[in-house]
Amino acid sequence: IYLDSYQDYKVFESVLPHLKMPYLICVKNRRIKNELRKYGIESQCWPLWGQTVLMARHALHKFPIKEIKKIGIRHGPYHFKDFISSVKYNAFDLYLFTSEAENRIALKKGITVGQSGGYPGLDILKSEEVLKQAEKIKIKLANKNRKLLLFSATWSGSGMSAIHKWIYRIKELAKEYEIAVTVHPKMEKKYLQLLKSNKDITIVDQKNLPVYMNASDFLISDTSSIIAEYCALDKPIITFRVESESKRLTDDIKNLICDISIQVESFDDIRDAINSYEKQKNLKKESREYYNRIMFDDVDVGHGKRCADIINSEL
Repeated sequence: IYLDSYQDYKVFESVLPHLKMPYLICVKNRRIKNELRKYGIESQCWPLWGQTVLMARHALHKFPIKEIKKIGIRHGPYHFKDFISSVKYNAFDLYLFTSEAENRIALKKGITVGQSGGYPGLDILKSEEVLKQAEKIKIKLANKNRKLLLFSATWSGSGMSAIHKWIYRIKELAKEYEIAVTVHPKMEKKYLQLLKSNKDITIVDQKNLPVYMNASDFLISDTSSIIAEYCALDKPIITFRVESESKRLTDDIKNLICDISIQVESFDDIRDAINSYEKQKNLKKESREYYNRIMFDDVDVGHGKRCADIINSEL
């Protein structure tokens, strides 16, 4: 199992218990090895060879031997950016997409090695342990009569981020709400420093993100794929409208984000969006249910086993 980051491990976490073949975890470098060890996960550093390699990245250049079977899996939920070249997908022997709908889209783009495996991350998101931890946070906030806003932003260098629209003003909401923030791992240092210096917010790492997603009352984001996971929880989403010149932000994805969220232009619109959800408890619910079928087939647990069953049959 090749991992480029700890986030990649989270992709495979609910798949690994169901694999019938023995496996080794191979990581990009010693930093990732040490990070995994903190969580009790042992690994070896690349280069490392096996009969088969599973990965959540397009990193086939690290395993150039033709005889090695190569299986890919999405590192996030659905495609929130357009597909890269079909050649890079077809270099895999098998690539697992998150739904039948996504696989059909991939096939139209010339990607012929795909199957629907679902999204294993949903198993972690809805696990008993995560829900227990989230409930503790909810009880604590209920006693304080406070609601929790979870802010998220995709990479600032992508041209599809809206972090600049809220980073300098987020503390204004701290008087009324509890604030938690998660940002893309490659976020610019200037933004990370601003967040770390703000004592009014909680910075959420990848390990604790599922807990805070379940504990929070609203997600406020941009084009980050966390939107898809929050949609799977059937919870209110607010997004900043992003006008991007990036060709990877397709009209289909723009429409998806618009349909499952209330879109705002500026920070000043956030309170109105929250009020709209509180006045209409089922606002956007039908759209969330529709797109959950598009993105995941279903939002039940068991996606990790579904992926593993397909992988086992290949081996």
